[in-house]
Amino acid sequence: MGIADIQNRARQGLHDTMKRPAVLYDKSGVLVGLVHVRRTTDIKAVGDLSGTNLSYAEVQEPVSSLIFLIAEHQPARAEMVILSAAEGYYLDTLDPVDGITQSVKVSRMSEDELGGKTTPEDL
Repeated sequence: MGIADIQNRARQGLHDTMKRPAVLYDKSGVLVGLVHVRRTTDIKAVGDLSGTNLSYAEVQEPVSSLIFLIAEHQPARAEMVILSAAEGYYLDTLDPVDGITQSVKVSRMSEDELGGKTTPEDL
């Protein structure tokens, strides 16, 4: 068993433990079905303090990502993922496939955009 196999087994175990059910809508807004994702949030330093050239961050902004298991779903830009009645995301930037998973940067949906969407509890 090589290092790639060990990494894939670890990713599978992590995904199985941390996954959340989510409803997937395609680019045109048609319900596709239930998928399982992991959500992560990183912090991105944005802006420079005025009067400095030392690249200090003016603010820190959260950047959310969803991680998909490729065997379950191959994500595509502009799809919608609904985690609950109050939490949903548009898929924005797809990272390269990493073993058996793929991370996607997402933007949060507004309450109006979430209105009328099916939640995982409904399926």
